[in-house]
Amino acid sequence: LLSILIIIILLIILAFFTITTSKTVTAMLNVEKGTVKVNQGKGWIKAKDEMELSLGDKIKTEQDGQASIILYESKIISLEPETEVAIADLDKKHLKVKQETGKTWNKFTGLLGVERLSIETPNTVATVRGTSFEVGMNEILVGEGEVEVTTNGENCLLYTSPSPRDLSTSR
Repeated sequence: LLSILIIIILLIILAFFTITTSKTVTAMLNVEKGTVKVNQGKGWIKAKDEMELSLGDKIKTEQDGQASIILYESKIISLEPETEVAIADLDKKHLKVKQETGKTWNKFTGLLGVERLSIETPNTVATVRGTSFEVGMNEILVGEGEVEVTTNGENCLLYTSPSPRDLSTSR
């Protein structure tokens, strides 16, 4: 009788944790409009709304496409048309995305234990802790907060500014 009671209690505890514990999605893609493609190592395919992404996945928007990548259910990377990015690191301490072409608008809230987000272009690395910013191939626009930028091997801090900073001529 005691063993049956213990089994019933364990089943109730297991059911409780199964119902109340939600799995945090590490990376998810929202297709907002137009043509968006994903390469998960097997070539480019048409992206599906709310598809889960993994380390190394590449995402690109065509001329008519717009999409958002949601990292740990709180970091939002909005991809403008004709943009290509790759998920370089999903470590919660320091998320990294490589931006090959185009523009992204990045909203970083610092929730769920994620400490930093870096967006790397061929010329620049922008790293933030709690801010929003746009990354182009040669410019960074800070929406709020501050962004640490490394370009041509040199570091600088950018703060909220009314116009983009052209990094192609920065030293």
